[in-house]
Amino acid sequence: MSAPAGPKQPTLFSIKDQKAVSDQLLPRLPFGFTPRGLHVSEWKIKDWLSTSPTSLKRSSPDFECGGHKWQIHLFPLGLVKARQQEQITPTPKTSIALYIVHSDNCHHSETWKVEADVVVAICNSQTPSIFIKQTYHHQFTPTTPLAGSHDFRRLRDIMLWCT
Repeated sequence: MSAPAGPKQPTLFSIKDQKAVSDQLLPRLPFGFTPRGLHVSEWKIKDWLSTSPTSLKRSSPDFECGGHKWQIHLFPLGLVKARQQEQITPTPKTSIALYIVHSDNCHHSETWKVEADVVVAICNSQTPSIFIKQTYHHQFTPTTPLAGSHDFRRLRDIMLWCT
């Protein structure tokens, strides 16, 4: 009698590989549904952990997917600290906040909506197969133009895995 098969080993892939991201991280669409777009955007940030009040919120350049413009908003030391606009020192419990934002809503009607499956990730710059991610299914509207997390991951995890 042979030993039972163990759990399936995960396949390593680069978070920059659009096909692998689609195949491995995004949900399967029901038969007949076709996505309007698929995009992997890379945003390199220098000195992203600066603690100056002007660096508490970082916004990526616009990128396009599915006929819409998007941005990433990063709060390296957390959303609460960014709202306080003060000089701070990160602690081991500090969590970064990370959001994807529909950034061209001024070009749509008051009732526009975009339903999207989104993967937001931070990767090791030298080894993009080492990454921390979250996935979202969100309906973006004029009143909910962003999806993300105020506690995406603790800063110490990001520093350990992604630098």
